[in-house]
Amino acid sequence: MDLSTAFFLGLIQGITEFLPVSSSGHLTLAEHFLGLSLEDGILLFNVLSHFGTLLVILFFFWRDVWAFRRPLFWGTLPLFFFVPLFKLIKASFGVPSLLGISFAFTASILFLGDRVRFTLSQKWHPLFVGLAQTVALFPGVSRSGMTISSARILGWSADEAIKFSFLLAVPATMGALILEGWHLYKEGAEALPIAWEPLLLATITSFVVGLFSLRLIKTLGRMGKLGYFAWYCLAIAGLTLMLL
Repeated sequence: MDLSTAFFLGLIQGITEFLPVSSSGHLTLAEHFLGLSLEDGILLFNVLSHFGTLLVILFFFWRDVWAFRRPLFWGTLPLFFFVPLFKLIKASFGVPSLLGISFAFTASILFLGDRVRFTLSQKWHPLFVGLAQTVALFPGVSRSGMTISSARILGWSADEAIKFSFLLAVPATMGALILEGWHLYKEGAEALPIAWEPLLLATITSFVVGLFSLRLIKTLGRMGKLGYFAWYCLAIAGLTLMLL
């Protein structure tokens, strides 16, 4: 992977990570049309570019991580049951033809989050949002879309839903980094499929662009405009189904 490609993909990650449109889906789509595959190390690349946007979350919300430790634990718990499916999830990143369905699913959840409300005991809220997050392990299903919408369905304000959604990304992203790091450790240093320069550039790019993207989604959330992203996901779902 050359530096211009790494910069372009890092730009996509930085823009789409905090918007409820699935950064993994956009990365997978872009990598498909750029001719990249799992053999080129795109999963490692994607995880490390997510590390850049993880730093953005820590930059804005580092004071809240410890304060939210209990709900974060319950929100992260469902992910542990999907660790045995890691190989299946990893393989799904090599099947871009599934993206159209995933984008359409994201659109439907965003529509629901904008319109549906139901009551659930507050002690179950973090677990409910965490269960929604597990669906977003597959590319094309937006993690922020799933978690923000599920919190909104429970009656949370947009600010509360957005904050918890991004805090929930901290253990999820760290877990993905640990799994990939363990895989590389077992395979040996020679298994690193991409040079460090593109990885570093993509991480820095996603961090810088993500700073602006997170501010944008917080502003749009306060304005009640999150539902508009459902139409975008629906449009890109149709386009993806036609192209793939």
